[in-house]
Amino acid sequence: MTNVLIADTSGADDGGELVGRGGELTELSDFLDGAAARGGARLLVGDPGVGKTRVLQAAAAMAVQKGFQILTASPGRPGAGRR
Repeated sequence: MTNVLIADTSGADDGGELVGRGGELTELSDFLDGAAARGGARLLVGDPGVGKTRVLQAAAAMAVQKGFQILTASPGRPGAGRR
């Protein structure tokens, strides 16, 4: 089975080192190790501007190193694509 991480990384700056998120990154790395064997899901939530997208980008980079395939998506306009 292929391991897949689905992520929306649109609109994020890709700059700079991720500071002060060591605990979160360790937790996500451990989660990815377990998910590779048995699957799983995590939800990343927080107020606007607290760095959710940067944490997600770092998690995606870790996932690639662990052999996951990354799928990305971006939200569309409401009603777009409907007929």
